[in-house]
Amino acid sequence: MDIGQDIRRPSVQNQEQSIQAQARHKETAMHTSELKALLRRVQHEVEATPSLDPSVKTQLAALDEAIQEALKRPTTGEEDRSEPTLEDQALAIETKLAAVHPMLVSSMRQMIDSLGKMGI
Repeated sequence: MDIGQDIRRPSVQNQEQSIQAQARHKETAMHTSELKALLRRVQHEVEATPSLDPSVKTQLAALDEAIQEALKRPTTGEEDRSEPTLEDQALAIETKLAAVHPMLVSSMRQMIDSLGKMGI
């Protein structure tokens, strides 16, 4: 018998896999909840900023819709790379906001971080 060979019983391995899957699910749920809260905060900040460029508002609304759709489907790791990622879209908006709306930039950065953690 090889010393490095895994001699655990299948039931123990199945339990470990189940525990790991539960932990991943819990982590994903936490990130989803955090992301939804950030989306609400960005939406509130956009509504409270009447001077915001209408094109940026349109981009933010489209990003919000795309994120909502992404949250509804499971991540497979096989996303369509011909389209900009949600993170790319958020970064483009953040760049436009950097000079004129620093409060929104902070929320956008947190949202980008959350998108990255979720892999969407």
